[in-house]
Amino acid sequence: MAYVPAGPFHQGSTPDQLEFFEKLCIEAKTDCRRDYFEDELPQREVTLSAFFIDVHEVTNERFQNFVESTGYITTAERHGKSRVFFPALDNFVEIPGTDWQHPGGPGTSIMGRMNHPVVHVSWEDAKAYCERDRSLGLIKRLPTEAEWEKAARGLERLLFPWGDEWDPQAGNYSMVMPD
Repeated sequence: MAYVPAGPFHQGSTPDQLEFFEKLCIEAKTDCRRDYFEDELPQREVTLSAFFIDVHEVTNERFQNFVESTGYITTAERHGKSRVFFPALDNFVEIPGTDWQHPGGPGTSIMGRMNHPVVHVSWEDAKAYCERDRSLGLIKRLPTEAEWEKAARGLERLLFPWGDEWDPQAGNYSMVMPD
């Protein structure tokens, strides 16, 4: 875990940054729109207390241990589907049978990928994972939106955790869509 010191940071985005994000949405052929980001305005200075945040994503192995010890069923498993990015189509496609154990859909597996970050988990799934860690005496919880943004952007006000340029290979993301 990393310690993030107390103090101010700039939360939110500028109008120019929103325009940049809107162009990314169009280029990525996603269903996001500028109005999805309107709550980012105006950019404002926010002061937070110190907090800790995990440096690395939760791995398939750690998530599997959680599922095996609790019997937890993820959102994607309950819905029976999730969305997978297909580079050849340059788009996300909803695939029945896609979940954290089958990240590319039926016939795929996390075997050989146990140290990879778990995918196809929702906010609800992540919260349940953290609550189980807390029950084991670990100080775990999901960060608030402001905490996550401060940790991700740093004091340099980066647009992304890795810098100011979009790199689809630098992020680990997917969308679990409700019915």
